[in-house]
Amino acid sequence: MPATHILYISNQGLSLDGSDQMGLYLRRFSRDGYRCDLACPRDLQKSALPAALQSGLHRVPGLAKAFGWRTIFSRVRTVRALLQIVRTRGIHLVHSFNTRTTPYALAVARQAGIPAIAQVRNAAGNPRHFVRCRIHRAHVVLTPAPSLRRQILELTEAHAPADREVLALPNAIDAGEYRRQGGAGDIRVELGIEPDAPVVGVVSRFTPHKHPLQILEVARLTAAVLPRVRFLFVGGFKDSLFERAVLARRDELGLGGSCRFLGHRSDPARFYRGIDVLLHASEREGHPKVFNEAMVFSRPIVAARAIGSIDVVEDGVNGLLAEPADAPGMAAALLKLLQSADLRRQMGEAGRRRVETLYSPERVLGALAGVYGSVLGQSRAAG
Repeated sequence: MPATHILYISNQGLSLDGSDQMGLYLRRFSRDGYRCDLACPRDLQKSALPAALQSGLHRVPGLAKAFGWRTIFSRVRTVRALLQIVRTRGIHLVHSFNTRTTPYALAVARQAGIPAIAQVRNAAGNPRHFVRCRIHRAHVVLTPAPSLRRQILELTEAHAPADREVLALPNAIDAGEYRRQGGAGDIRVELGIEPDAPVVGVVSRFTPHKHPLQILEVARLTAAVLPRVRFLFVGGFKDSLFERAVLARRDELGLGGSCRFLGHRSDPARFYRGIDVLLHASEREGHPKVFNEAMVFSRPIVAARAIGSIDVVEDGVNGLLAEPADAPGMAAALLKLLQSADLRRQMGEAGRRRVETLYSPERVLGALAGVYGSVLGQSRAAG
């Protein structure tokens, strides 16, 4: 019997570090009896990929955008390009990796007569977004968290087929590989931070819903009690106007010395070794991969009590939760951890055990392989 051939469709690029989900999927399944292709809008450096994947990368520019007037004329071209890949490569199953690529995956699967899986990465600010992206038309939907699964079931129930399945599949991380990536150099020495100064890490792509302005207020309240605390913001801004507003607010609060914005870094793993606590204020998530990354290095987490986050951070076990938009509550949780090395150690170790068991590639990708087998079995039975 020929190997199962999967086409992943993504509107993002590809990273092969130990925490990137698409990279984990491609590497694991390409050596476990599957053939894997990836269609995405960017050019990818094939030389960095295993030989089994180099012939299966396809640049489809139209995947960069799913909606808007600019996509009206490109949608047909995009579907045709994907359909050509499916037919020439002998694809058995289409797996949409992002909500916005789901309409393309469903159209291609319908025309090719093969099954499609839709993956939802994050909760939506506008609940209608899921229906707009036609998630309700997929017979199998994967979500990274049980709380997000419940939201999708509620929002799309009226539109969904009777045999639709919505399953929770958390994000995985190769803990050993990611730990090795973070082992080079001492980030505190590089940044001139005193060895005993409390350090809070904020790792994200900074947008309004990630709440960097709220985090500055948390920093102000925390610094009032611990003047030597340092906040390291690792990640870039999507919008330059918003970036200027955040930096202006930092300076207005007098936090220029304690809050350092380091921009996008290609080596974020190194920063987890240098921080004491990870802080995350987003009010909607899926399963933040930064949580996995911090737990690999035994770092506790302070986060907003939000969809997605509540499934990974167990309050009082591997971190502390505060209500969304509650800067004083978040600062209090942060101070509780920063003022107790024993509590940080206890929660950090609980997080490390959690990520190495519940979120291991063996567990998560084994479950995904079961989903693939079930979907393909049903498709062949129906055919």
